[in-house]
Amino acid sequence: MAGTGKAHLREGDAVLRVEDLVVDFPIGRKGTVSAVAGISFDVMRGETLGIVGESGCGKSTTGRAIMQIETPTSGSVVFEGRDLTALPFEELRSARTKIQMIFQDPISSLNPRRKVRDSVKEPLDIWARGTEAERGALVDAVLETVGIDPDRAAESRPHQFSGGQRQRIGIARALALNPKLIIGDEPVSALDVSVQAQVINLLGDLSRDLGLTLTIPAVMLFEAFVSFLGMGVEPPKVSWGLLAVDTTEAINPIKTFWWLIAWPAAAMGTTLLALNILGDGLRDALDPKLRGK
Repeated sequence: MAGTGKAHLREGDAVLRVEDLVVDFPIGRKGTVSAVAGISFDVMRGETLGIVGESGCGKSTTGRAIMQIETPTSGSVVFEGRDLTALPFEELRSARTKIQMIFQDPISSLNPRRKVRDSVKEPLDIWARGTEAERGALVDAVLETVGIDPDRAAESRPHQFSGGQRQRIGIARALALNPKLIIGDEPVSALDVSVQAQVINLLGDLSRDLGLTLTIPAVMLFEAFVSFLGMGVEPPKVSWGLLAVDTTEAINPIKTFWWLIAWPAAAMGTTLLALNILGDGLRDALDPKLRGK
């Protein structure tokens, strides 16, 4: 759940719990702008939370503050029982291996000089996960999971892939360390509509199959809370059952039958009347016998 205050936060095993998060940025010598103004939300294990809102309302800043890329001004970010804002640097660095981020622009988030397979493998090399052969096998498996040919990735650089493929590569890199939480910073906003659907479906499949927890600042995704000027707004209680009932009620043929007849009849009657009036006017204007009257 999400919103301002903390009354809506749930008890239980929340993989992520954000309380009263504030992120301010300095303006000039003395001024500040509040990008995130005291929002609180929690995400249970296996859930997907979408953060929606207008451009500039603090969606991306919220995601970056969770990752501690942007240092919060105040508030807490508790991941698996540990407050990331209070951890020493080395402990924070280690904790962030379980939290990965998919960035908004796939081309700028990948090193243009490195081959794609090496970029996906880099986190495993940094943290020395397994042997070289085991790391290579894991990278190939992750690339295949997101629909990228490992052999092509071993020889190609980011600019040789399409936008949708590059975003899939970014997802593969985020999956390489087997994280518990993935934050997607508007991961489909730069893609075509058809490709957006493919990437959203892929994220949904990965969440279901791998048990991932997703927090996605985006236009519209799954359960969502709205950010307006950096302040969270609690979402309405959505019921698919009520939606089905409302839809059935709206298209009830007995209640809508009269409207299906009345509307075309009224439209046709209005059109005929207009044509009749227009015809009379044209006749009077063009008939020589009536011009002198």
